[in-house]
Amino acid sequence: MKYYILKCPEMMLFFNALSRLNILKKKIKIQIPLMNNMTVFSIQQRDERVNINQFVSIDEYAKHYYPISKRLKEKDQKEIPDYQALKSTLFQSGILVPSGQDKLLSLLADIRKQDILHGGDVYYIACDTNVLRDRFFSTCLSKMPYHQNIDFILCETVRDELKNRQDKLKKQKLKDIRTLNYDQLEECFLNQNTLEDRMRYVGFMEYNVIRSQTSCEEIEAPSKKNGMQNDREIINAYSDFVDVGKKIIFISRDNEIVRMMTGESNVIPIILEHKPSRRKNFSVTWDQFFDLLYMMGILFGKLRLVKEKHQIADIYGVWKGKDVEEWESGYVKLCLHATEHHTEITHTMGRNMSILKQLNINM
Repeated sequence: MKYYILKCPEMMLFFNALSRLNILKKKIKIQIPLMNNMTVFSIQQRDERVNINQFVSIDEYAKHYYPISKRLKEKDQKEIPDYQALKSTLFQSGILVPSGQDKLLSLLADIRKQDILHGGDVYYIACDTNVLRDRFFSTCLSKMPYHQNIDFILCETVRDELKNRQDKLKKQKLKDIRTLNYDQLEECFLNQNTLEDRMRYVGFMEYNVIRSQTSCEEIEAPSKKNGMQNDREIINAYSDFVDVGKKIIFISRDNEIVRMMTGESNVIPIILEHKPSRRKNFSVTWDQFFDLLYMMGILFGKLRLVKEKHQIADIYGVWKGKDVEEWESGYVKLCLHATEHHTEITHTMGRNMSILKQLNINM
């Protein structure tokens, strides 16, 4: 089986090859082997975008999820993503937007009308832990035009929460999940982080993206083992930071901490919520589609592309041996199945990768 280790945007090389062969004009199913090959949605190319069709409903997902989870011990059930985790990938890739985003963007638009040289305040955007896990900076805030009145602020308590790690998934742990195929679990998860730690790591990487792409302030604050105590430390840190001419816009999905922030001097709390959505069909950009595949790969380990019952390729977000650099750079592993188009796909990909290398283009 031919495989490639690619950065997330480099998946375009593979899908370009499928497009050249007219494969993307037909329906391609995206399946999840971990969930007994459940089809989560299908795709078709439409001009410069991707159509996502029939995204799996909560009822259909439950038909696969509950027979698996009910046979597991409670501690092992945590390794099987529930429907909310799956639906969150639509927000993490920017396909769905949280309620409250319009309110935030309207506030920021008003701030841009101010002039810091004529008494305008500087507003620092502070992202709570859950907003970082949602990749809200990457999907929304990073696209804002620069303005001297708007900056970002990070709190070490938030970073420490995102750095928390449990034990790696060892052989015995994977063997304990007896209702699932051990070989499949091993190829994806052996010596990798637990599901909860992988999701925290998504937030940690987002924290680092903000540090690298903005001129953000980073304030020291202690970290506690108790979540409510950490919330209080975060509130205290931001309250101590604000001053005359310095305000904080605090965004979170946690109603409780937003409530606690309300009334703090010079702090503007805004709640972002993932409202239920019955939408099944989406027209998305290629970047959004690749982010969706990657986030789903982090949840389930491996995704499978199928056309008319023929397996085309597997895309791994997690695999045995995935190292720190590959995690930090957002790499996937693409494995091509032996199909009638295998030679053409590998030839096209190899040629395009060679051209990019000669041009020294880093996607």
